[in-house]
Amino acid sequence: MDTNSQFIESVKQNDRKALTVFYNAQKESFVAWAKKRFSCDMDTIVDVYQDAVVTLYHNVLQDKIVAFTHTPEAYLFGIAKNLMYKRSEKDRRTVLVEDISDGITDKLDYEIYDRIDNEHRRSELAAALRQLQENCSKLLTLFYYRKYSTEAIMHHLHYSSVDVVKSRKNQCMKQLKKIMSTVNL
Repeated sequence: MDTNSQFIESVKQNDRKALTVFYNAQKESFVAWAKKRFSCDMDTIVDVYQDAVVTLYHNVLQDKIVAFTHTPEAYLFGIAKNLMYKRSEKDRRTVLVEDISDGITDKLDYEIYDRIDNEHRRSELAAALRQLQENCSKLLTLFYYRKYSTEAIMHHLHYSSVDVVKSRKNQCMKQLKKIMSTVNL
């Protein structure tokens, strides 16, 4: 069993010691990265890190994550980065610092974290689409993924007019945004 699978099994078996070891092993790297990238206090950085660990933990327990594409560490950083940006947008007190070059951050491949973050968002979006009514899910999939025109959707889904398609698309997007907002708290 590889280390990624071992980590998932440890979480599912509620192995607190393994989670504590993982938490402590990643904390210093995250704090160093966040200090260079964001202008905020240490309490905020630690809060975001703890929230990211909790999110990772719950995602594994709820089978949202059954295998890691890269590593648990990369997935954790992706979540933490996403949470940090959200907090930054929310507070408007956190300022992004552009220069992130020092010995610690040079060792890390942040491109992986960005890919994990994007993968995480796609996964959340796919789960939210599954929660929509079937006709909404089809309409949004046809429009945004398959790039159907509103007229083509009208014919494909048997709507009475293009205006009905536009109205229905807006209603479906509102529902999707509502679902996504509950996922991204």
